[in-house]
Amino acid sequence: MVDESPAWKDIPCHFTWGISDETTELYETKKRFLQQNADKYDGDVNTCPMLLFLGFLEYKTSGSEKGLRMLDKADELIDKMDDDNEKSAHKVVSLANRAWILTNDDDSQNAAKVIVDLENLWDKTTLEKQREKQAYIFAIGAFSLRRFAPKFHITAEDMYRKALAVYPNKSRWNHDMGRLVGQLGRIKGENLTNEEREFYNRALQFESDYTPARVSLIQSFLRTKEFSAAKQEVDKLDCKDNPSAIFTTARFYTMQRRYDEALRILKDAENLNHSEIFKQMGHVYKSMAYSERGEKRTAYFEKALECYDKCINLFPMGLYASLDKASLLRELGRNDEGERVFKELLEEEREFIPEQKVLLRSRYVEFLKKTSYGRETDIVKLSKEVITEATEKCVEINDKGKRYFTDSAKRCVRQAKGDLLGHYQRNKMWDDMIKVNAMLKPFGM
Repeated sequence: MVDESPAWKDIPCHFTWGISDETTELYETKKRFLQQNADKYDGDVNTCPMLLFLGFLEYKTSGSEKGLRMLDKADELIDKMDDDNEKSAHKVVSLANRAWILTNDDDSQNAAKVIVDLENLWDKTTLEKQREKQAYIFAIGAFSLRRFAPKFHITAEDMYRKALAVYPNKSRWNHDMGRLVGQLGRIKGENLTNEEREFYNRALQFESDYTPARVSLIQSFLRTKEFSAAKQEVDKLDCKDNPSAIFTTARFYTMQRRYDEALRILKDAENLNHSEIFKQMGHVYKSMAYSERGEKRTAYFEKALECYDKCINLFPMGLYASLDKASLLRELGRNDEGERVFKELLEEEREFIPEQKVLLRSRYVEFLKKTSYGRETDIVKLSKEVITEATEKCVEINDKGKRYFTDSAKRCVRQAKGDLLGHYQRNKMWDDMIKVNAMLKPFGM
C-alpha cells in the first residue's frame, strides 16, 4: 500500500480524506454525475477540483490508466492558472493522487520520481506560504467531500471555513459554502436559508458579476416564492451565453406565468445549441398547454414535444427530457409511442445513476396507471424494483449515522410503497405488507 514516509503522512489528499473505502457503486455513481458536469465546462480552469476528484474516482472504478489520464487533463488546466499558490496547491493534490496510484500499482520507479516532485513542492520552510497553499487544498477537499456523500458534509463545511479564514474574499468558495449550508439545512430539516443567502451575497460583494452566486441566490428566492426579491437579482443577471443564467431567468418568468418573456429569453439563446435550453422551452410550452383547451392545448403540446426531441438529439442520455416526452405522448393519446420510450430507456439504463433508475421506474408506473388496465403485475414488479434499488443504492448516512433516502428517491419510494401496499391489501397478502413496512421502517417510512 501507500509508502509510510513522513511526506505521505503530511500530504492532504483524496486518499487521506476518508473516501477510499466506499462501495464501487458509489464511486461509479459520483463519477457519472461529475463527468456530465465536466463535459459541459470542458477547458474551464475552475473545473480543476472536479477533474482531480474524477482522477481519484476513475482509479477506484476503472484502474490506474484512466485515473492517470484524468489527472493529466487536470494538469493541463493547472498550468494555465495565474495565482502561484493556487497552481502549486492543485499540483500538490495532483501529484499526491498520482504517487498514490503508482505506489498502489507497484510502479515504484515512477512513484519515486513523483514523490520527489511532491516533496519539493510541499515546502514547509515558509509557514505563510504553507498556510496559503493549504487554504486552496482545503477548498479542493471541501469540493470533493460536498459532492461525495452527506456524511462528509460537516467535514467539508469545516474545510471551507478554514479556507475562507485565509482568503475571505474568494467568491467561488463563498458560493460553494452557501450551497453546502443550504444542503445541510435541508438534510437536517432546519431553515438555514438566511445563512445560505449571506454567503451568496458575500460572493457578490467581492465579485459583483459572479453569475453562479447570483443564480443560486435567485433559485433560493424562487424556492420560497419571494418573486420581488428574485426580480431584483434577475435584473442584474447577465444572460448572454450563460446557460445557467438563461435557465434560471426563464424559470423565474415561467413560475409567474409570464410565458412570452420566458420564451423570448430561451429563443434568444437557441444558437448556443444547449440541450437544457430546449428542455426548458418544452417546459414552458407544456405549462402554456395546461392553461388552454382543445386545439390550442394540443398545439402547445406538439411544440413542447418538438423541443424535447431537440433536447434528446443533443443529449441522447438526457433521461428527464425523455420522461417528459413520454408523458406528453400520453397527453396526446399516443400511448404506444409513450410506452416505447420507457422500454428504450430501460434498455439503456446502465448509463444512469441509481436515483435516475428509480425515477424511471416510478414514472413508468405513473404512466401505466393512467393508460393501462390489467397491468397490475407490471406495476407491482416496477414498484418492487423502485424499493429494492432505493434501499440498496439511494441511501445516505448523516454525521449521526442515521440512514435516509436521497431527496430524489424519497418521493418515488413513497409512491411505490403506496402502490404495493394497496395491491397487497386488495389481495389480502398480509405477509408481503409486513415485509415492505419492515424494509422501509429504518428510513422513517
